[in-house]
Amino acid sequence: MEKLKEKVSESLASVLPITAIVLVLSILVVPMEIGAIMENPVLDQEKILLMQRKMLVAKKERMERLNSLRMRWRHSIRNSRIKE
Repeated sequence: MEKLKEKVSESLASVLPITAIVLVLSILVVPMEIGAIMENPVLDQEKILLMQRKMLVAKKERMERLNSLRMRWRHSIRNSRIKE
């Protein structure tokens, strides 16, 4: 039981800082509203749409990496429980 607590503690110590950073970035780094951008006649709409898509894909990839980390963490906890 002590070993499990130690493993969970190590896992949390390594995963939580990364999770916190990703969470803060995903909240603070938000793509601009596409409507506000598209209303400006000076801007190249096609270029802006491509930029918007690129930002959304990057956000999706960040979320997928975060989910992957979460799944690996859950898997490592399950494995440590089985070994004990």
